Amino acid sequence: GTYTSVELSMYCSFKVKRFFLKYSVFYQEYRYISIGSWGTFDDLFQVGTFHSSDKFNGCLVMNSAGKFDIIETFLQFKLKLSNPSAFDAYISELTLILQSTTYTDSEKYNLIYEFITKVSTDFPDLKEDLFDLEVGSFGSIYMLQEISIQYYRMEQIEVLFEGQPKCAFVTALYSCLTDSKYQLSASNKGYLKIFFDRFSVIIADSTLTYAEKIKAIAYQYRQFVKTYGYLEQTFLSFEISAQFGTFGDFIAMFAFGESQQCWPEDFLVLFKTTVEVSTTESLQQKFLQLISLQLNLLQLNFLQLKFSQLKYTQLKPQQLL
Repeated sequence: GTYTSVELSMYCSFKVKRFFLKYSVFYQEYRYISIGSWGTFDDLFQVGTFHSSDKFNGCLVMNSAGKFDIIETFLQFKLKLSNPSAFDAYISELTLILQSTTYTDSEKYNLIYEFITKVSTDFPDLKEDLFDLEVGSFGSIYMLQEISIQYYRMEQIEVLFEGQPKCAFVTALYSCLTDSKYQLSASNKGYLKIFFDRFSVIIADSTLTYAEKIKAIAYQYRQFVKTYGYLEQTFLSFEISAQFGTFGDFIAMFAFGESQQCWPEDFLVLFKTTVEVSTTESLQQKFLQLISLQLNLLQLNFLQLKFSQLKYTQLKPQQLL
């Protein structure tokens, strides 16, 4: 058949990523390797996810026949099992998710990711067959997984950002500084430590919504790599948690949330929190840091417009930051 440039980038990105994940040694080694002057393989994966998200619009509602395409796909998978009736409980669980009138779309995608993960874990011999199945005219189960994992990561942010003086998100990044696999020099550890301190200030700022905190961290990251570009690949590979993924996955989640304007509802509103300040000096220091942060946030207003271009262009995410 004939494919548009958007479709080519989308299908190619998923084919390459599935190959990399099948042979994980290649994924770790080549994920941040540049493709000519265009960008990295990770950029290609992000663009593919953005485009496939547009393609999957409407997959959470019934089709013209009054059925859910996602359920119909898993009914096909059921027929591949030696004991199909054992899969009935899975179908019931998925039906409850899709029929729910209380879950938001973001929550449904999060639960769908967990569901796909559970099925692929419980039936490992059929994992590749599962990922190849098509969801109506939307795309494959693998594409749906790559979209829904972004919502899954968003749902984890509130927990990762909890805790004072250092939340789990920042604590995980600090722990990477002493992990021998990253082979960081003492000076580079120092640069990164100062940088992570800024993250702590951003996350502790009760005047920012979750979405604004994520944007501010992404902005600080782009500023950092302008000076310390040689640390970018290492920094992106820092693991936040086994469930969430790496800092690179955090940036991909940010880019996805901005381009699709699909932040969870509670990411866009403020919640009252209490932050203890031990001394007048630390209060003054925090005040000055927050002024600097607010000035940085003023420069983020243009991001929504530029990220929206991903729906219509082949720009790589780095060009939009």
